[in-house]
Amino acid sequence: MLFRSKNYRMGRLRGFYEYCHLLGLPNPFAELGNSLHLPVQREEPRPVGTAQVVRFCEALGERDALLAKVMFFSGMRRGEVLSLPRSIVSVPADKDGIVRFMICGKGDKERKVRMPVFLQRELAAWAAKQKVRCGWLFHRHGKPLHPDTIGAAFLRAREKTKINNHPHLLRHIYAIDRKSTRLNSSH
Repeated sequence: MLFRSKNYRMGRLRGFYEYCHLLGLPNPFAELGNSLHLPVQREEPRPVGTAQVVRFCEALGERDALLAKVMFFSGMRRGEVLSLPRSIVSVPADKDGIVRFMICGKGDKERKVRMPVFLQRELAAWAAKQKVRCGWLFHRHGKPLHPDTIGAAFLRAREKTKINNHPHLLRHIYAIDRKSTRLNSSH
């Protein structure tokens, strides 16, 4: 028998609940009373636009703002950004001003990432200022940063700016912006 996580099982229940709701059927979990609450649709708060993301990044420290910019402009995940090698600053840009490189992402799958050359220059300036030289671009005393470091920085900036943002949301915004750019350029 396959082990299924609690989140997986709850997702299946929620899917069934939403299906019944779409068909206009009564709540299949009504007998359980208030012990099971499954919302019809989960709203994901996200910054409305780039201006809010910029304001949010201004509330972060220099290193954390740079981490956020990398996630926002490249669509990389938190762990992928933290494992960026220092050599990324020397990858040549193409004629369009885009730096393309491969990373090992989620599930050890390789994928191609695009990054604007102006961001690569900021990363190079950041790397040049580091006193301790090591293989990672973002580190603390030669050791890689823990993913919770970014989460804590985002939490402090969220309290300061009242903008509801988290690291993975920057990846979603990147995907939405990239999709709308592709749609607009195809017309």
